[in-house]
Amino acid sequence: MIVALIAVIIIIPGKMETGFLPDMDEGSIVLDYTSPPGTSLDETDRMLREIEKIIIKNPDVAAYSRRTGTQMGFFITEPNTGDYLIQLKKKRQKTTEEVTSELRTEIEAPNPHCGLILDR
Repeated sequence: MIVALIAVIIIIPGKMETGFLPDMDEGSIVLDYTSPPGTSLDETDRMLREIEKIIIKNPDVAAYSRRTGTQMGFFITEPNTGDYLIQLKKKRQKTTEEVTSELRTEIEAPNPHCGLILDR
């Protein structure tokens, strides 16, 4: 009996899958941004309107919202920081990670209107 118990203890854990949480595609993206220090709220807004044109034209984006001067915890922060919450369409061909990568590449491409830094 003890030998069988020891065998079970040694064999079974090696065959079990491990991981804290399974990989999930939740279909939403949080995109944090920071404009150069000292940038006014109006100038940050101008830059972000250009970024929104990129977000809107992505065929996998269903909706988005933007917060400027606040963070996810709704703490008051500098007027040059904030985030986008981007909701993706339920029926899409690309994963959230793929859409995130595409958006990041387009936004970070050299643009004269954009001095934004996307937080990783």
